[in-house]
Amino acid sequence: MNYKTLACLLALLWLAEIPASAQRPNIILILLDDADKALVPPNAPAFVETPSIKRVYEEGAMFNNFYGVFPYCNPSRYSLVTGMYPHSHGATNNLQTPSNGGLPNMPSILQQAGYHNMVIGKFTNVEADPIGFDERFCTKIVDYTDPIFFRNGVKQKVYGNTSRIINDSMVDWISKVDTPFFAWIGHIAPHGPVKFLQEDKGIYDDEEFEAPSNAEFFPDDYPSFLYSPGANWTSDSIKIRKYMIQQYAALLEVDRGIARLFDTLQKRGLLENTAVFLTNDNGAMYGEHYLLGKQKPYEATASLPLFIRYPKWFDTTTTTCYDQLIPSIDLVPTFIALSGSSSTPYHFQGIPLAQSIFKNHARSSVYYETIKDGLEGNPNQIGVKESPSWRTVRSIAYKYTRYRCDSLTEELFDMQNDSLELNNLALNASYQEVLNQMRILLDSLAIATHDTLSRDTIYGPCKLIDLVPEVRLSGHKVPFEIIISPQPVQGSAMVSIISGKQPGNDEINLELFSATGMLVKKWRFGPGATYSLMLDVADLPHGAYFLKATYIGDFRTIPFVIQ
Repeated sequence: MNYKTLACLLALLWLAEIPASAQRPNIILILLDDADKALVPPNAPAFVETPSIKRVYEEGAMFNNFYGVFPYCNPSRYSLVTGMYPHSHGATNNLQTPSNGGLPNMPSILQQAGYHNMVIGKFTNVEADPIGFDERFCTKIVDYTDPIFFRNGVKQKVYGNTSRIINDSMVDWISKVDTPFFAWIGHIAPHGPVKFLQEDKGIYDDEEFEAPSNAEFFPDDYPSFLYSPGANWTSDSIKIRKYMIQQYAALLEVDRGIARLFDTLQKRGLLENTAVFLTNDNGAMYGEHYLLGKQKPYEATASLPLFIRYPKWFDTTTTTCYDQLIPSIDLVPTFIALSGSSSTPYHFQGIPLAQSIFKNHARSSVYYETIKDGLEGNPNQIGVKESPSWRTVRSIAYKYTRYRCDSLTEELFDMQNDSLELNNLALNASYQEVLNQMRILLDSLAIATHDTLSRDTIYGPCKLIDLVPEVRLSGHKVPFEIIISPQPVQGSAMVSIISGKQPGNDEINLELFSATGMLVKKWRFGPGATYSLMLDVADLPHGAYFLKATYIGDFRTIPFVIQ
């Protein structure tokens, strides 16, 4: 035996003795579809029996302030692929793939790092043969019975219940795949319309059920489109109960699959070196504020379950709870870090979870969005019954949302004293200082995340209903906002002042600052000026800028990019 052969044998023997904790972990992402936090434990009613879902956090961690960056299926899922906001990757509806070329692709990065990858079930709404996976067994639509799947790009009809088909495929693959591996398990449950296995039919029909504790109309100061004719809402408690019971039952087969997953990992001796992540693409409203559906900034759609079981990080004999604010884009650099690779070359907009929970780099706020660009309907406008684009910033204490309406439309909720989001404080005189702070925070995060999507320029015909009489704002500034279009700016920009006050004898002063804070230009418009102004910026270098508007003794700033 020569020395080279002997050295190889000794190296193999040494590798075989490395404990599992020193090896790169397997990574499993279990992704539910439209699962409101109220549908899964610990928030689900006691009669909902999903012990395997509970096991993930009972032997690991639960994150109480985990937010999807876009509460809609396809945009959210591509953020879990790219680690980028939808305004950066460009897939802002359920019909698009990312329009921004050259973006990082998490499965491909893991594959290049030596991981064996498989996607099972729903990946996105538009891709059934995605890159970065050794094996692909995908469906694109919600169909619970005899669905169409694509196996490595080949279309085929598969007979049976979709949740069970996904579970069977998952167990079959994990029982024989080499390590380390990454599995994307995309369930369609509990997305409606739901169909159950025969054994689950009617299982919860006789259970006592309570409607959501905030199942009531907003009393005042709410966006005008929420309850308009044709909008997605209901005050029918029987209808709400039916929805919820169906969702609970849809998760039973998902839970059985997770039990089989744990058994398979245990039998292979892989359980202790596997990181299991369970979360959701987006939440949905099932009667909160009598609203239904998604693409709204409220907690039921935006705040998601995130459970992790990974013995290297968390004690398996108890539940570790975290209250840090975490956006869903943090999962991608987390997976990359677990693989032993560096996130630095990819410029993700998220950060690895370990930095937030172990290195005291917790975020003070999260930023999330919905973008209506007209591509799924009228390309030029948003209808009265539809919600417009919006941006939201959530801090530990407050949540602020700004809607793209043709009248100033904002929401401010005190999340410590009003976690059910019952009272919009945006027009409450006592909260005007907080409101201004949250406005500045939102604009700052828009700059930090390069939120300048050029096609997001549509403004809906909407406003707050039951506006607070001006007497309640006595002694405070008249609320206003500034809007720049198009974004990014090329040559000239239209600046609009949106306010509850009509044009009159008040001056408008505009100041343009560079990204470093240097004053670049000033404009002054005298009394009687219109509230739509055209600014010439053709002589300025390309880059990021701030525009500050001073009006009736108050000011606003807004970021924009010249290109």
